[in-house]
Amino acid sequence: MKGSAQPDFSFSGLKTAVRQAATAIQPLSEQDVADICASFQAAVLEVLVEKTMNAAAASGRKVVAISGGVSSNRRLQELAKAGAEKRGIELRIAPRELRTDNAAMIAYVAALNFRRGASGRLDADVAPSIDLEKFGRQAA
Repeated sequence: MKGSAQPDFSFSGLKTAVRQAATAIQPLSEQDVADICASFQAAVLEVLVEKTMNAAAASGRKVVAISGGVSSNRRLQELAKAGAEKRGIELRIAPRELRTDNAAMIAYVAALNFRRGASGRLDADVAPSIDLEKFGRQAA
């Protein structure tokens, strides 16, 4: 992923590699878990910032915005600021009170459904590509 000129990426391979490495060194101490988590975060943030800034620079963009719950991560902010500065790109970070994540949207749709008397089962399957906008309109 890192160093590739392609702007797209997926972390599924990295997640699998981490799981396999962790399984290979069982049993894991608390320090092992902390080290693995810190290394995973560092790798993800490094790739995320590099790909974002490279894509912005390649497309001639002069401004990059980061938002959502993940934009509250201080290390992401530090790396994004450094990456933007290095490439002469303006970085905009949403104000803290606006850095919500998808959980707020899911909770809102659930509240709308609850008000109309609908409820779900605790053993319901996951629907990762559900159209929340359409679902929310139906619930209203």
